Amino acid sequence: MAPEMFPWIPSTLLFFVLVVFCGETSAQSASQATGSSIYSSTTPSIVSSTPKESSTPTVPPKPLPRNTDIGPCPCDLTVKGCDVNCCCDSDCSAADRTTFTECITFNSIVDDRLCFQENIFFAVNSKLVSNKSSNGIFCIYYDNYPSRNFYKNPDLITNTSAFEEYVRKYSAPSFHRPPQNSTEFAKFYKSGDPIGIIYGNDTLGFLHLPRSMTSEYCADFNPATYLFDQKFSCVRNIPNLQTECERIPSIKAFTYFQNFRIISSPGIFENLNVTFENITTDTILALYNSNLTLSFANVTLCKDINCHPLANINTTDLLPRYDMKQNTCYNVVEKVFYEITCDGTSGITALNVKLHLIDLNKMNIRLTQTFATEFKQSQINGVSQFRRSGNPGYVTSEPIMAGTLEQLIVDQKIVLMIKMSTDRNNWLTLPQSTASGDCSSTTRVPVTFGQDLRTGCFIRVSDDDVRSMCEQLQNRTINILLGNSIYTHVASFGNIQVTDVGDWLKILGLNKQPEILPFDDGYCSLSLGLQIQVMFAQVGSISNPQSKIIGVAYNFEQRRNIYPRCPGISCQINSDHLLEVVASVTFHDASQPVVEVIAKPPIYQLYLPFDFFYPFVSNMAPERHSPSKPVRIFVISVIVSVFAIVS
Repeated sequence: MAPEMFPWIPSTLLFFVLVVFCGETSAQSASQATGSSIYSSTTPSIVSSTPKESSTPTVPPKPLPRNTDIGPCPCDLTVKGCDVNCCCDSDCSAADRTTFTECITFNSIVDDRLCFQENIFFAVNSKLVSNKSSNGIFCIYYDNYPSRNFYKNPDLITNTSAFEEYVRKYSAPSFHRPPQNSTEFAKFYKSGDPIGIIYGNDTLGFLHLPRSMTSEYCADFNPATYLFDQKFSCVRNIPNLQTECERIPSIKAFTYFQNFRIISSPGIFENLNVTFENITTDTILALYNSNLTLSFANVTLCKDINCHPLANINTTDLLPRYDMKQNTCYNVVEKVFYEITCDGTSGITALNVKLHLIDLNKMNIRLTQTFATEFKQSQINGVSQFRRSGNPGYVTSEPIMAGTLEQLIVDQKIVLMIKMSTDRNNWLTLPQSTASGDCSSTTRVPVTFGQDLRTGCFIRVSDDDVRSMCEQLQNRTINILLGNSIYTHVASFGNIQVTDVGDWLKILGLNKQPEILPFDDGYCSLSLGLQIQVMFAQVGSISNPQSKIIGVAYNFEQRRNIYPRCPGISCQINSDHLLEVVASVTFHDASQPVVEVIAKPPIYQLYLPFDFFYPFVSNMAPERHSPSKPVRIFVISVIVSVFAIVS
């Protein structure tokens, strides 16, 4: 190995490297000669874990010159070779530099207080910017403290203690994982904490609220958070309805309320002196069977528009069941609503769940599921609580309060009152589609203040339905657009009481529903859309405006003529139609501009003391009054004369 192969390495260092390589080769040869091999040895060699003092002599690092730019050409990276666009590379010839498109610039920091000749910047075509001030008078001609322009050269770190000291002083956030400490349970739930549960198989977990994460499909491990009302929708893909109908746990009703109990408060573990590390299965089993954990007090199951408590239903009828003849999976969970009652630091006091079941067929095997939690505080003196949509003005994304005007007879007097639903999500609503696009008969989208929204879904009808059921199709469309609960009034503010009838607005256009027409002239005329327009205005203080609804109007779309696809008696194929039902809501800000009123300037009434003109005017009454005109002229003349003499 000739030294010419490594011209950039000193000869002494090259000799040292060669000796090491040769020594290592000799050791390998000796090992092969004796026949010892780590693969053939049956007895492992014993290696001492005690670190030994290194006998290698320490070599001091090469000193760096002080107050010197040690990187005159940082782009010169190739030894004995020309680096592209590196104009300072000594290995580049003049021909090489001719092929360069530019010269690589460095992040040189120049003190703009120093004096430089202007022609230097033009000569090298530098990108540095020089500041000129007062013709170059105010600049440093000679820097007598050059050390301030150079970094200090720190010593190399040769031991662990010195390195840790550097880490303590200069380290930034890193990916180092902190050590695991003994984790204790909290004393009570705080807002945003996951709600703990205990499963029947003696394990701990959290109450999950499935939601869509990176895709539209459900992620089942999203925890429900304490005191935060949440609502999520996601899709379950069921490719084979026949084999997976009775097998998938996520579509079974019992999955969401059986075989687990809610931990009322994490403080129950502190009372038992239990942490995450020393908890045992016996402790978990004891808690599962005690009154410190809660089961669901009320379980309600709904199908279509009928809801019944679990006690009145045969539990075997709740299991998903597949009918091969109808190619339908019955009793599939579509919506799960948890109602959780809490009481401050005491934690959770009661649990209710409502589940909506539907039947799936081959047309809608992409199932859209909805999961929600709603927290309520414990009733005080038996009085139920009501969540307003504003106080007083509407809050954005809160549902619009709606109800129906009714007349009641109280003490032989007619009393007007607004009847409202206790379900806030069942006030003003728009139709919602299933995963297959069909109009859902159970799920609707609430209208929330300030949020424009458009929804749509499909009605599947045949040619025979278009001909023979035209009137029924219009009634069905109206029911889909308006919902089962048709309200007549809307609250102007978000905190209006049901007895303040004067502050409720009548919905305009509700009585102008489409006329029911029969099939005539070869087509069925249907109105398939509804637009809800909400007018609101900001009232009150400019610094704290409150949103007030001043008008709501329903506008049904113009009719569309639906023709059979193959009219006449010769049609052999019964074609299906997809009728799109569309509903939308738009909010219009009708706030009146603030009028800037400027008050009239004040009128200054100046009065002089009653003896101001004495002795020019005598016998004046001791009261304030303006001097007469002759007196004013005389006084002005005297003052002008005095100023003239002085000047």
